[in-house]
Amino acid sequence: MSDVEEIQKEIDKLYYWDAYILKLETTAFGDKVELVYHDSDEEGVKYIFKECYDVKLEHDITYTKDLDYEKLKLGQIPYYIQNVKVEKQEREGKELYQFEIDAWPMKAQILCRKFDASIVSVKELLNKFEK
Repeated sequence: MSDVEEIQKEIDKLYYWDAYILKLETTAFGDKVELVYHDSDEEGVKYIFKECYDVKLEHDITYTKDLDYEKLKLGQIPYYIQNVKVEKQEREGKELYQFEIDAWPMKAQILCRKFDASIVSVKELLNKFEK
C-alpha cells in the first residue's frame, strides 16, 4: 500500500462524513493548517498539515453569510465535511500531498509535505461556542 493510500485509509477510518468543523486555522505564515471536527460530545479529530505550500479556501458565493461568524452558536456552524481526498503530487522536485476537503459551502485545498490525524478532546472548543 502506498503512503497516499495509507493516509486516505487513516482519514476514512476516522469517520468524517457529516461531521461539522469546529476549527480551521492557519498559522506560521501559512506553513501550518489545523482543522478540528466534531465526532462526539467529548472527542473530535484534528488534522494537522505542515510544510504547506498552497492553502486555498473557497466559499460558495451563493451561500449567504448573514451571521457573525465570530459569535456562531454550535448549531449554526454550516460546515459539514462531505469528502476528503488526498493524492500525491511532485512539484519542483518535491513530493507533496494535495488534500481536497469538501465541506459545503466551503472547499479547502491544501498542498503540503506532512500530515497527521489524531483523536482529541473537543470540550474546550465546544465551550467557546455560545449556547
